[in-house]
Amino acid sequence: MNERRRSFVLTFGRSGSSLLCALMSDAGADFGLTAPSEWDPRDGVLEHPDIKRAAHHMRRAYDIDHGRRYRFSPELEARWRRRRARHWLKRALPQARCFKIGDLDLLVQMSFALGYEPRVILNYRDFEHALASTLVGRKHIGADDLAADYLRICRQGVVLVQTFGGCVVGYEEMLGAPGGPWINALAQSAGLEVGTLRAAAAARIRGNAPILADTPSAYPECRRLHELLRGLSGRSFEPSRTVMRAIEARRARR
Repeated sequence: MNERRRSFVLTFGRSGSSLLCALMSDAGADFGLTAPSEWDPRDGVLEHPDIKRAAHHMRRAYDIDHGRRYRFSPELEARWRRRRARHWLKRALPQARCFKIGDLDLLVQMSFALGYEPRVILNYRDFEHALASTLVGRKHIGADDLAADYLRICRQGVVLVQTFGGCVVGYEEMLGAPGGPWINALAQSAGLEVGTLRAAAAARIRGNAPILADTPSAYPECRRLHELLRGLSGRSFEPSRTVMRAIEARRARR
């Protein structure tokens, strides 16, 4: 077993990530937490507290870098936030082998810099369907800001998958094809036994995939990105040559 390998489940939210991680946990993935016996689509589960803290600070640093202001000098606070993110990430990484939380796309590169070997599992859903669910629970964040988050997480997720290795798993694929090609891609990317993962999916997945209405979109860029993600589903990506050279150099120094 590769002691430095870590799986990062990236998600915008409301896309079945809790179900996905519960399946992985049932198949032996270590999230440092116990998976619930029942999946409640309204709740987030298997979110390690230290990775939540790391993601919180890294997101604040990201917002400052992109023009949002907080209490202190923007440059000083952004630097402080990144240090706090690194502190909590260093604490989290030895405690589990798999992680899931919003804004996790901002931590993948830092985990690699800390000497780990990340694999990225990008979980996605059609934006309009995810938006309808997300807006209900939000009081101060509107649809435009949420669309910007969706584009950032999914676009960066695609690049991170292709750079560090991993796969793309869609909400519709999970519910509509519990034994589909995404199972094989997920098993290979997360280092899980495909038969055990398939059995976990058969035991937990009881819903039906929603029918996506062919209606005009207020966010066509999100819809185009969703089509790109659907085209990547079912494929497992190996780390890029550049990443593998860096990993091999590290191993040679140990």
